[in-house]
Amino acid sequence: RKPPVPKKKDLCNCISPCQENRKCKNFKKENIKEVVSAAPKKPKPKFCDTRKGDFHDLEKSGLTPIYVYSKKFGKCPSYIIRKKQEEIQREMNARNEELEKQPKCKFISPEQRAKLLGGLKENWEELQKVYQALPLMIDTIPKMQRKTKLENKLKALERDILNVENNPYIYIYDD
Repeated sequence: RKPPVPKKKDLCNCISPCQENRKCKNFKKENIKEVVSAAPKKPKPKFCDTRKGDFHDLEKSGLTPIYVYSKKFGKCPSYIIRKKQEEIQREMNARNEELEKQPKCKFISPEQRAKLLGGLKENWEELQKVYQALPLMIDTIPKMQRKTKLENKLKALERDILNVENNPYIYIYDD
């Protein structure tokens, strides 16, 4: 046979201090305090797309800008920048190799020399016509400046013509 169920009076004697606190604690008041002091719950943003009231989640729809505020937005990825720099470097290396292969000076053929000489003489003749059209009496500063400019240009052309005529072999260096 089982022992009899203990009486209520007997139970009060064997209650631990934790259980005594439980008896004294007012759970309803505590819950009310927590709810009053807590921040209100924010509803999930939704949007309605029909007149009948079909609601959908706004964040998942793509209507709100999410990625615009990220740090990477609008910036070119680093691997693309790296690839571009490598490509530019390869192109520059190829150009430098090409330039090194090409000769640094070019020989002017007799036909090109004749064309050059003819062009220089034509320019000299045109400047000579303009120079001879100047008035004999040069009394103002602008007229004097114009005359000196023309004389300097004529002298430079004469020097160039003499250089081309006196030197049959002409080389042009690329700097």
